[in-house]
Amino acid sequence: MTAEVTSFACPVCGKPLARFPYAKDGVDKVMLKCGDAQARQRKDHADVVFFWSSQERWWSKKFGDLDEAAKPNLGKDATRKEKKTSQRKPKQSSKVAKPSPKELS
Repeated sequence: MTAEVTSFACPVCGKPLARFPYAKDGVDKVMLKCGDAQARQRKDHADVVFFWSSQERWWSKKFGDLDEAAKPNLGKDATRKEKKTSQRKPKQSSKVAKPSPKELS
């Protein structure tokens, strides 16, 4: 089986993901797995598999959408926290603007 290497990075080791054709219910499909054959044998790579979804995105049960998972390892969790923090700031600022009950008395 010949696998075509992609520009997406493995979320575990950072090496390129490769396309692997397969058939399910008589329909030809493609999945992405780590391009490193030795790494694919390790337990930490067991869940590194992405499928083409109905939303026309590469998706993994463990890692979610590939565009998020393919970011550098330092960015995935940090990016999510930054997004949540930035979304909360307007709500916090509106609460700060209201006078507290202690100030009214």
